Amino acid sequence: MLRNKKAQVWLLSQRMVSEPAVTEADMSDALKTTNHEVIRAWIEAREGRPAVAGTSGKGAILRVDFGEADEELQPVEWEEFFRIMDASNLAFVHQDMTADGATSRFNKFVERD
Repeated sequence: MLRNKKAQVWLLSQRMVSEPAVTEADMSDALKTTNHEVIRAWIEAREGRPAVAGTSGKGAILRVDFGEADEELQPVEWEEFFRIMDASNLAFVHQDMTADGATSRFNKFVERD
């Protein structure tokens, strides 16, 4: 279950508006978005924070920091996170739930189509 109930409700309401019918089988599928509000809600609902590996700015590799020990991650503000994402022409691929119904943290950044 998502820990941040407000973010969970908002995220689900956005999926219902932007997608036709969402079935239980769809919940384990990966979704792709460039919508900053959806991305931020998904990350915050899982108690994640925006981060980069390497330096911020040009050459930065976007990551989501879920608080595990990883000294290579540097926190960044949301504005910088989305600036890098847009400048790099990236989309956010994520999964809401695993096949067994657990909250998923699966995510990655891919080139936009």
